[in-house]
Amino acid sequence: MIKALHGAKWHLWHGCPYPALRRLESLGWDLGLEASPEEAKLLGKLEEFIVYLENNRPFIVNYGDRYRHGEPIAGVVHPGVTQAGQK
Repeated sequence: MIKALHGAKWHLWHGCPYPALRRLESLGWDLGLEASPEEAKLLGKLEEFIVYLENNRPFIVNYGDRYRHGEPIAGVVHPGVTQAGQK
């Protein structure tokens, strides 16, 4: 399960939502088979996350590419923070 989550995280970090969704859906199928109460709760959260990713697929950023090009990773850059770092 952890390997599948790390794989999905890697794909999301690199702006590839389709393979990430496939991994998460596969994990959901594995959890869905005879799930314990704890696994059922995790499955519910996983399904919510999958719906979130499907709804926001066009907006998923390739953070790996941004990092390699020295671009900011954070979504909001405050001018005061930038100025303080330059002083």
